[in-house]
Amino acid sequence: MMADDSLEQFGPCDVFISHATRPMPDHRRLTDELAGALCRRGLSVYLDRKRLQVDEPVYPQLDAAIWAARIGLVILTQRYLKSSWCKLELKTMLERRAAGAMRLFPLRLDPECSLPPGFTEKDVIEPGSPPDLTALANQVERLLRQALTGFAPPA
Repeated sequence: MMADDSLEQFGPCDVFISHATRPMPDHRRLTDELAGALCRRGLSVYLDRKRLQVDEPVYPQLDAAIWAARIGLVILTQRYLKSSWCKLELKTMLERRAAGAMRLFPLRLDPECSLPPGFTEKDVIEPGSPPDLTALANQVERLLRQALTGFAPPA
């Protein structure tokens, strides 16, 4: 578990968005727009490229942000599944989910992408093709708010 000072750095967060750092341009745009849409709907969102401190080691920042979040939104793409950073994030999020400290939702942007261990097809959010951002943001917000209702991770 992270030290208290690391949690204070990020503060509690509703959603940690886990995604490949070098996604396809349309995946990056969709991820950024979805994060913005969720923020405008009143959810606090951690998206690394918006909040990482460049003068600090990366993984401790990501780990602290994951520990501060109540929900993990996993942006599934082929690049995500091949990324060692994403595998570390996913491992931590799955451990937190197993402990009852986090809820996880996979958002499959690549229809050919298989699910990593720990997920079933019923867990998957499918954005449609082409994705309708408003409909997707509404669907994700509804799922996240349902998951957050009455959910308090163990202290």
